[in-house]
Amino acid sequence: SLEFVKFVTHVMALDKSAAKDVEVLRKQMYRLLNVAAFSDEAQFKNPCLTYILPDVICSYCNHCRDLDLCRDPDLIVHNWKCTHCEHQYDKSAIEASLVQLICKRHTNYQVQDLVCKRCGDVKVSNMVEYCKCSGVYENRSKAVDFRTDL
Repeated sequence: SLEFVKFVTHVMALDKSAAKDVEVLRKQMYRLLNVAAFSDEAQFKNPCLTYILPDVICSYCNHCRDLDLCRDPDLIVHNWKCTHCEHQYDKSAIEASLVQLICKRHTNYQVQDLVCKRCGDVKVSNMVEYCKCSGVYENRSKAVDFRTDL
């Protein structure tokens, strides 16, 4: 019910003419739910995924900008233009930088250290199966985190 209140009041607050009424409603709803209005759990967090591609440079004017590939309204409607000079971005360069970034993250995952579950020591020798404390080695970062990060 808390999530419902956060979403509904956030959407209703988009109407500037009703913003004050929505704020009063939001505070009353939080009071009914026994949640402090300014607590961390009461803050709205956008549930949509996002990915910001840093330092995209326009090949025409050399303007540098970070592109939010999932939320930028211009990119969603396939308007890949520089905001400074209105020249088209080089899509193949953007695609190449995305592929390079994924390859770099994949390589970092593959060459990560193994650490002992029990004592936290880094595996030094390739031949040993168990740590000197008899603990089992595991990857420093989890495969689930790697998949989520992609």
